[in-house]
Amino acid sequence: MTTRIATVTGFPVVVTVSSDTDGHPDRSEQAFLGVRRTRGRVREVVLSAGGVAVLVARTVFISRHLLSNQSLRKLGQRSLGELLFSQGDARWLRREFAPLNPQLSVWPRAKASLPCLPNGAWARRTIYLLDAAPICVTEVILPRLFK
Repeated sequence: MTTRIATVTGFPVVVTVSSDTDGHPDRSEQAFLGVRRTRGRVREVVLSAGGVAVLVARTVFISRHLLSNQSLRKLGQRSLGELLFSQGDARWLRREFAPLNPQLSVWPRAKASLPCLPNGAWARRTIYLLDAAPICVTEVILPRLFK
């Protein structure tokens, strides 16, 4: 997504990490991952191009293997896609699309990025595999990207 945003906007993408902490997947993420409440790592970022926020993302992983993966834990201002796609196409298991609503875990961050968040915004959620372990990534494409 980062490469596509840069291509479409003509600007480099800046990743701003809102949070990157130990935490729990929310109920919908648990269901999507097929797990019960468990601890893991939660990373929330805002991607901007040309000084404008265009995407909000939330990443959740619970695998003990991934929790000790230093490349993943120390992404910093790099995008997750940079790691996932570093060896070609990333493998993914499931993907779903849904209209953005206040029940989604990314809602507060999306609202902060665009206080007048219009109706009709959509979110995409994907389970990627990294070292055979699942990572749940929820992305909200902010309407400004379409302009």
